[in-house]
Amino acid sequence: MARSRSSIQRTNRMPQGHYIGQLARAAWFAYLSPDDVDELLSCVRESRTPDPTRFPDARDAALMDFIKIIRTPPIYVHSPVEDTDCYLVETFDNELWILWRGTQATTEDGFSLRDLYNDLRFRLTRCDFLPGNRLRLHAGFLGKYLTMRPIIIKGTGLFTDI
Repeated sequence: MARSRSSIQRTNRMPQGHYIGQLARAAWFAYLSPDDVDELLSCVRESRTPDPTRFPDARDAALMDFIKIIRTPPIYVHSPVEDTDCYLVETFDNELWILWRGTQATTEDGFSLRDLYNDLRFRLTRCDFLPGNRLRLHAGFLGKYLTMRPIIIKGTGLFTDI
């Protein structure tokens, strides 16, 4: 049974404005390397400031707020087949967030021709694996998701308390 929007908001303890801000920070987080994630998690655990030479961007300071809501170390998932990455993140609100990188169109993001090719596959496609089959996704994203789906499903099993 699908939960209503109001029941979803009630289960999350963050105020609505803060929750939206955390979603924006989560989008930034998806682009971090696993080494950067480990370093920022370590900074939070040890109550220290990240090295400004390694994290010079104000965006990285904003990420510290997001990292404070993470319960366990995120699981990084990479598919060399589709050249795509995501993180599985458990929050203190007992939610499991799947943070997927968007288009990596610059060298800073890790430019990928395969990524751009998938963006061109923008036709909406039905998802055969969901009950009711009403959801339609961007065909390029769906292809990426389907290559990662078994790994993601296996990874979600590690979060048994959720």
